[in-house]
Amino acid sequence: MNRKIGKRTLIVLAIALGLFLSIFLLVKISVQESVTVIDKTIKIGLFSWNSSDDEYSIEDLFKLIKKLHVSRLYHSFEDNLDSQYSTDLIKMAANENIELYYLAGKSEWGLDETATELKRIIDSIATSNLNIEGITIDVEPYLLEDWQKNKKEILNSYYLSMQTAYQYAKSNNLRVVLCIPNWLDDVDIKILEDLIANTCDEIAIMNYNKKDEIPAIKNEVYLAMKYDKPLECIVEFQDVGAHQLTEDQTYANDGLGLAIENFNKLYGFYHYNKIGFAYHYAVPLMKILKY
Repeated sequence: MNRKIGKRTLIVLAIALGLFLSIFLLVKISVQESVTVIDKTIKIGLFSWNSSDDEYSIEDLFKLIKKLHVSRLYHSFEDNLDSQYSTDLIKMAANENIELYYLAGKSEWGLDETATELKRIIDSIATSNLNIEGITIDVEPYLLEDWQKNKKEILNSYYLSMQTAYQYAKSNNLRVVLCIPNWLDDVDIKILEDLIANTCDEIAIMNYNKKDEIPAIKNEVYLAMKYDKPLECIVEFQDVGAHQLTEDQTYANDGLGLAIENFNKLYGFYHYNKIGFAYHYAVPLMKILKY
């Protein structure tokens, strides 16, 4: 009799444990796949490099935007503001109350202290009378061949170029979001401070290192607070190996849950309510979400 009771007890306990583990796994999966755990007061951005419907349609893009609770879109129009695709996308952004920024940048533009190409894009935005808030500048001079030999000189030219572009954008009533990596302070912290203070309305940090996300941007957060500038933490979702990305730099194999969990830790650590979050970028996210 006692043996039977013991067996029954074990069976009940096994069933209970199984149910508990099932619930735990379901909760874990839901947390990993959920994109609603970021506070809704935090600005959430999405980078979109597509300029036509070759890779994805406007409908798919805005389906992703809704899924991710994105409030602002950084879109690469590639000098094609007059196309039907661009017109439809801009209208959709306005209808969905999404802040829209023209995403642009090439490494060599960092050497042009007169900011010729950026001024031309700013002119095209300003004269279009379209619903575009401003320009997101993604100029990466450290990808140039001469970077290793002339870091300080190139960085100084880059700063002057960004300063010129910013002043021109402000004269046209456009906002500027400047994208930079999370290690410029290791090269020249004074230039980093000048960039945040004098070349943008907001700074967006390509914080591509899952192990060091919080300490990696300590100087950027301090300077953003000093100059009362919003700061956005960009996280990567491209596949490992793409553009030489390592496992430590991208969340491609981790999913959305870990990226959001780590951002929430970062946000809680700094206690700066002007820190935002951004996904890089639309195509790999569609792959992760399987559509």
